[in-house]
Parts: sequence; C-alpha cells; structure tokens
Amino acid sequence: MNYTRTVYLLLTLMLLALGGCGNTGDLYLPEDASETLTSDNQQTES
Repeated sequence: MNYTRTVYLLLTLMLLALGGCGNTGDLYLPEDASETLTSDNQQTES
C-alpha cells in the first residue's frame, strides 16, 4: 500500500471519528430566571 494513500486513509478515519464527538440535542436558555430551579438548602455550622 502506498504511503500517501495510508496517510489519507488515516486522516479520513480520524475526521469521521471526531465527527461523532460532542453534545447532541437542542441548546436553549431558560425563559425566565424565576423559573430556574434553585436549592434553598442552607447549611449552618454549629
């Protein structure tokens, strides 16, 4: 097998493998800050 053909094959495989990385799904911002979930648990030291 030719060296340049091997290099092209490896580069193509690497690009295809990287194409599947990352988060999928919709990205969105919450509509209102009051609708975001917050925790009201306050830890007190004694």
